[in-house]
Amino acid sequence: MSYALIDNATLTAVQRLLGTVASRSRDSVDGDIAALENVVTAILFYDELICLDNYKEEFRTTRRDAFPFIRFYGLDNVNLRELDNSARAESLSFRPEIRGGEFVDADYRAFLEQLRMHIVCTWDISSSVYYLTMKMLGMPETPEFEKYGKLSAAIFGELVDAKETNGPADLRDNFVLVDSRGTPIGNDYRVPNAKWGDGITGGLTPALRVFLAALNWTAYKSIYYTLAARALHADSLLYPTRQAFQLRWMQKTGMYSSDFASGLLRQISEHSRDDVKCIVEASRSYIVNIPIPFFTAWITSKVGDVSEVIEYAQELRGDKRIQAVREQMGELRYLLDSGEGPAATTGLNKIVKKLADASLQMRREFSVVSRQTVSPKNLIKGYNTLASAAQLPRIPEIDIPIPIPDGLRRPSTGFATLYRDIVRDLSDIARLETIRDVLGRRVQVNKDARVYNPKTEAPEFRNRSSEWKSPM
Repeated sequence: MSYALIDNATLTAVQRLLGTVASRSRDSVDGDIAALENVVTAILFYDELICLDNYKEEFRTTRRDAFPFIRFYGLDNVNLRELDNSARAESLSFRPEIRGGEFVDADYRAFLEQLRMHIVCTWDISSSVYYLTMKMLGMPETPEFEKYGKLSAAIFGELVDAKETNGPADLRDNFVLVDSRGTPIGNDYRVPNAKWGDGITGGLTPALRVFLAALNWTAYKSIYYTLAARALHADSLLYPTRQAFQLRWMQKTGMYSSDFASGLLRQISEHSRDDVKCIVEASRSYIVNIPIPFFTAWITSKVGDVSEVIEYAQELRGDKRIQAVREQMGELRYLLDSGEGPAATTGLNKIVKKLADASLQMRREFSVVSRQTVSPKNLIKGYNTLASAAQLPRIPEIDIPIPIPDGLRRPSTGFATLYRDIVRDLSDIARLETIRDVLGRRVQVNKDARVYNPKTEAPEFRNRSSEWKSPM
């Protein structure tokens, strides 16, 4: 049996598309479509979907009723509360640091670079007071800036998830601010050489404060679901921005080696159209890359309404071409879990060949052709196949034995994560034309919700002062 662990943020994204949960703005639509594609992928290629029942009590029944095809586990039943505490402690070690207007800490800087987000912070004047303001380097009304809005909406949306699930509240102020001269920025900080008044500051703008809190929440939830997936021997399919951070954390802790993590990034970012790439061994971990169609787009072209996508995907599970891929992925997982992967070259090659044939057939049958061709999606699974969970690199306070709940038992020595490139997905989704319109048609925007629209900074003015702005 193969299990896909879905996080609640992904399910909330699906409900936003269905119109049963209000969106803060339409900027979240494309990221939510990418999340829906993850759910469809899980339905098609996994035997069972599972989710941790960590919603607030008043929302739990509604959530379970909305997704009857997912098995929900209460935290007490699977004894995952200790993992939650460990994820909280581990996430606090990731501390965003903005120095001279840029993110300089290795973790969040790499995370934002992976998302191709170029952020700068400046002191902007308002009512004679300087406020530290987050901006995107670039020009408004451009495709690049439109991408910023969508990615920002995905990250800001993390705090919506924070309000609806149980979790720590002490992540909001976990950041460091230092000016370009190396001076820490505190409550009494004044802008040097300010062109207005005495350089009195009023702290961070709400948008920047919320963004930093959302980054910390992304770290916490990414770590939490990664630990849970390892404990349950399930593959993790997280909300796209969380997937990006997940890779960084697994590399930092040694769960994935540096070579393996960089290999995953290359596989994610490459625009390859090979049927199936070879399985790559690096520090006893494995990458499997299977180009597949964007199933959500194909299904939507058939049913014409986003509300019918999931039901149709469940019916499509029985298609012999889908079954062929699911069966081969299951065999691959069994071979790697058994520890026979390095020695079983013949078996691996046979599976790769079958996956190549099945993948090619799927792409012929289930691809959507628009005026601009949408590239096949790379279903990239990163495996960790060490002999046992205890042999993973020791992580303080995290190596906790977790009993696997009834119904989730299977021989397994490792776990896998499924990765996608959210930046590439957003580009492809934008080219879906009328299909994208159909997928976003039911979205309901909460007009009373606070929306944080990104400001811009032209690169040529990055370090210049003016009457209304001063560099950090």
